[in-house]
Amino acid sequence: MIIIIIIIEGMAEGAASPVKSVAEASLLMKSINDLTQCAICHEMLSQPKLLPCFHTFCLGCLQKSFADQQPGDGVPCAVCRRIFNVPDDGIEALPPHFFVENILDSKRILNQLTQQHKCEICCDDDDDDDGFEKQFATSYCGECAQFLCSRCSKYGISLSVYTL
Repeated sequence: MIIIIIIIEGMAEGAASPVKSVAEASLLMKSINDLTQCAICHEMLSQPKLLPCFHTFCLGCLQKSFADQQPGDGVPCAVCRRIFNVPDDGIEALPPHFFVENILDSKRILNQLTQQHKCEICCDDDDDDDGFEKQFATSYCGECAQFLCSRCSKYGISLSVYTL
């Protein structure tokens, strides 16, 4: 699976240089949120389906909207009103929007990585009398799939430890 990593310091749409301000980063995130929002339910897309007009909707929203339609029936896009035919195998047979699915996956990963995590080594330790204050994670070990504080990451021998 290809995953698109969304980096706030990335390129703004149409810009020739990296994002330079919080306002530009905010606009970039708004654009990404707009791209991943269903125009029917106004929620984050779930099982995004691509219509022939290139608009994207949740599979569930399309199923509800066209529940009474039969394969071959002409139905309008909820955004541009362009008519398309319900596929022979039903709405489920519309193609998935892989690009949007990758953006959604990236947003989920970004949300997980930007949440504050406690160190999974010293915070899992039941011995509170060890004299060490429990720390927030500053790195992540891809090999053992654990968040680590700076003290615990020093003991890691894996090359898969990434700074957060």
